[in-house]
Amino acid sequence: MWFCSESNDDSDSEYDEVRFGGPLPPLPVYQLLDAAVAEQKVAFVPKFLAAKDISRLHHMAQRDDVKTIDDRDESLVYRHEVWRVELALKEDCPEIYQRLMDAAWALDAELWHGIQGQILFPEIEYIMYDVRRLGAEGHIQRHRDNGSQVTAVVLLSDPRTFEGGVNCFDGEEHPRSVKLGFGDAVFFYGDRCYHWITNVIRGRRVVLQMELGQGDQCRPLAFLDSLCGSPLQMDGVDVQQGVVMTLHDGAKLGFGTQRSQDAPAVLLVVTLRHQVALPRLLSRRPPEVLPGLRFGRRRAVLECVKTARTSVNLQSLPGEAKEILVTQTAVEVGRHHQTLFSVLVEEQNLSFISRSHLRARVRETLSADEAIAKLCLQVQNLSLHPVLLDGRPLGKMEVGTISAGGSIEFMGK
Repeated sequence: MWFCSESNDDSDSEYDEVRFGGPLPPLPVYQLLDAAVAEQKVAFVPKFLAAKDISRLHHMAQRDDVKTIDDRDESLVYRHEVWRVELALKEDCPEIYQRLMDAAWALDAELWHGIQGQILFPEIEYIMYDVRRLGAEGHIQRHRDNGSQVTAVVLLSDPRTFEGGVNCFDGEEHPRSVKLGFGDAVFFYGDRCYHWITNVIRGRRVVLQMELGQGDQCRPLAFLDSLCGSPLQMDGVDVQQGVVMTLHDGAKLGFGTQRSQDAPAVLLVVTLRHQVALPRLLSRRPPEVLPGLRFGRRRAVLECVKTARTSVNLQSLPGEAKEILVTQTAVEVGRHHQTLFSVLVEEQNLSFISRSHLRARVRETLSADEAIAKLCLQVQNLSLHPVLLDGRPLGKMEVGTISAGGSIEFMGK
């Protein structure tokens, strides 16, 4: 059994951002899936990428620093694999990166009128629906891309190599659909237009997806973590020890009073600022202005607290022999990735620990009123062997979450 706890080690975060200002780029040739409401209009761009471009993208996705991610909303039902690639794309294929930005900008100016003059954060993903690797049909349910001003999807697979995977969009009376060809793309207002794909029932479908959104990372937010029991108020409300509060612009922090109605001994007013005067394409945001507190400079530790191997005394083992560090970048857990399983599990039972058994990452969520930040561990079972999250079975490719203090159990049968 593995016990999840928090670690306060720092980890670097990098974001890319784009300022859309100045003369508009040329409008690409496109076909319109029209709608009465502008937000539901979809632009189909045939042959957006050539075969040589797509070959370069597949090669880029093999870079060692391109990592798998699993940052979908907990309520979204999906089955696919995802790699985050915007920085790798900008370094290896800058002209493709620029083509995506220019097409999104020009089409938005033509159809949705939302990004001119905005500073937006591109999230670009290399997404694979491989039925053989997944052991099941690939799919993603009807959804919207929260905060995305423009979403683009480009097909990187020959349609003859897979079956299904048709892009679908809500319509006024009936759903609309687009069957993409090799290198074709669709652009749409992801935050407002519901979309999904039909199940990929055979083969391997790969797409490049971009979301241009303001996202949480562009809002000037900070978080206050009360570490001691001394009196502290935010905007006149007592803050309890150990509670994390969102600091908004203009928040008032009072120190040194026992009751919220008393005048504080010290009063601080919080001022949060956006970065201004950015160039049109800024490759990496300087570390000193990264609002990284939202995305966590936090990690989780999985510590083995129970094993069926009676010859192992867990209390006498050093931390590195029984712990796995998990960050906000997806970490794969299994006997191929961590040698500690050969110590903790008897040899005849090692086959029940797959080479890549789990994929885990730290996530940070907020309460409904965005007042309290909470860390959790998101776990995806990659193996045919079941695992238990806090006693709940997690089947192959299913995703679940646990909080600090939660448990993960690897099952022998």
